Amino acid sequence: MKNRKLNITLSVIVVAIFIWLPIIPVDVVPEVTLKVINENNQLMTGIKIVQGWQHWTFESEDHRDEKTSDANGSVTFSEKSIKVSVFKFLFWRLMEIVMKINPHAGFGPSTGLWAEGYKSENKWCYPPEKCLNREITREIIIKEKIQ
Repeated sequence: MKNRKLNITLSVIVVAIFIWLPIIPVDVVPEVTLKVINENNQLMTGIKIVQGWQHWTFESEDHRDEKTSDANGSVTFSEKSIKVSVFKFLFWRLMEIVMKINPHAGFGPSTGLWAEGYKSENKWCYPPEKCLNREITREIIIKEKIQ
């Protein structure tokens, strides 16, 4: 009888740990390379570009990544992903379906790209695939330095 209770207790603990461990990978933003240019279409080097990103279904806080444009006026941000628990994945996917009736509810991944300290044509994407796919020219146009 003792072994049976011990086995049940251990099984419950193992299942609970499995359910709460963040083990399911969820893609948020694909890798993106941008050209940083000014309004005259000239490449801009040494400009800090910021990427904000979040998966609204699973997270309540956003993330931020910063890169500086290189000698070619390019900046590359790596693919972004998160890991969530089985419980969180199943619960929030269900809530996503249920909450579709609320037009103000935000779900899914989003990202934003902007030049720190400059007026620029920012890129906000929801979902990211809308403006970060391979077919669209990705560039940030720097207008003027913010005073």
